[in-house]
Amino acid sequence: MTLPIESVLPELAKAFPAARVVIEAPPGAGKSTQLPLFLLQQGVADDGLIVMLQPRRVAALNIAHYLAKQLGESVGEQVGYTVRGDSKRSKATQLLIITEGVLVRWLQDDPELSGIGTLIFDEFHERNLHSDLSLALVIDALPLRPDLNLLIMSATLPAESLKVWLENYCDKVQVLRSEGRSYPVEYHYRPPSHVTQWLTELPKVVVEAFAVAEKGVLVFLPGVYEIQKVAGELSQRLRPATLILPLHGRIPLQQQRQVLKATDEKRIILATNIAETSLTLDGIDVVVDSGRERRAQYLPQYGLSQLVTQRIAKASATQRAGRAGRQQAGQCFRLWSRSDEHGFAEYAPPDVATQDLSALMLDVLRWGSQVKQLAWFSQPEPGHCAAAIDFLTSTGLLEHGQLTSKARQLELGGSDPRVLLVASAAKQLSEKQQATMACILATIEEPQSSIKSVDLAERTRGHFQQRNQFALWQQRWRYWLNYFG
Repeated sequence: MTLPIESVLPELAKAFPAARVVIEAPPGAGKSTQLPLFLLQQGVADDGLIVMLQPRRVAALNIAHYLAKQLGESVGEQVGYTVRGDSKRSKATQLLIITEGVLVRWLQDDPELSGIGTLIFDEFHERNLHSDLSLALVIDALPLRPDLNLLIMSATLPAESLKVWLENYCDKVQVLRSEGRSYPVEYHYRPPSHVTQWLTELPKVVVEAFAVAEKGVLVFLPGVYEIQKVAGELSQRLRPATLILPLHGRIPLQQQRQVLKATDEKRIILATNIAETSLTLDGIDVVVDSGRERRAQYLPQYGLSQLVTQRIAKASATQRAGRAGRQQAGQCFRLWSRSDEHGFAEYAPPDVATQDLSALMLDVLRWGSQVKQLAWFSQPEPGHCAAAIDFLTSTGLLEHGQLTSKARQLELGGSDPRVLLVASAAKQLSEKQQATMACILATIEEPQSSIKSVDLAERTRGHFQQRNQFALWQQRWRYWLNYFG
């Protein structure tokens, strides 16, 4: 099957070596799958490892398995992956799918990125902290690697804006645009009777959507609480055997990958915005969009982050609706009125404008630079930078703008400095206390939604007792045990 991205691949090949290319391609174009395979199979990027960055772990694993399958191989041969705590690669690996935090650690250890010939920033429009930071560090290191091929791919951000920005730091920047591959999507607007009633009235819309779906329904919800509430309501409204599946970042990666596969049975997937991009969900022809998402909003005056449920941006609404038309004509039910869209922002703000920047600041300082000296597509929020400096100074990690010996003893690379400070202090505890602290730290990092107690000690006991069911929790628990050991 021919994919739209194939029309730009010959032109892309001409940009190598030392390619500086911005690729604008909507969902369904094949940029995450066909493009890296083209580079691999055609020998376009034979000057080193091809590394493609993904913003989410489940996307990295899913794409790696898909690409390996296209080659008739197992993951870890020509195509591998590396995410936090897990890696499958070998001497034969030529294409590696990684998460952006991994690249930050690699850059800190080896700014020249020895052995890597091509970097592909996929789904750059998601704009998480690691994507902006890793790209800023890569651009800063380009004088050391003028031969490095740099590709930035986005489904929604205008390519021209990225090109103009990148030309401040690179020569011969090119833009390539591809059409998407999608079928017509019919829109239905179902605004709630009152803005506060959207969650109460959403199950009724899902039942309506399920009745018209031929294959499956994908429902976008802000978070785990809403997923569980809607799942409970649907189980009462639909026949008992109806397949209702959750999809969010807290369920094990293997379970997430199983949800992505089509079944012969018509199903309902209740998902957070993890399903907006990168992932291909087979067997979906109807989308129900709550129009809401949950984001962390840092409050510098309190030194705390608050989870806020808010309206999505127009770009996200477009991405979500497109899921209904990836494989056939589809339908999208929206829990808002058409007139409400006038108040939607064009794009969601990047994480550097809304989140705690303490970990980012540590990485920048470890890099030997200052925030204002690096190349940012969006400048980090100055107030949040100031708050990060205050926090790092008050905890003894920063003195006169320089990292202290205490900071250099911490394992950095994107981890929350608060967690690292607790772990460092726990090294003075007894072996038994350290074992308990390993459980607590894993619970803080990978909380499981099925354990609802607000008491940390009780939650930690629950996680430990059910550890065989929680792969990510167990992974972090073993990491901290080794850290103390």
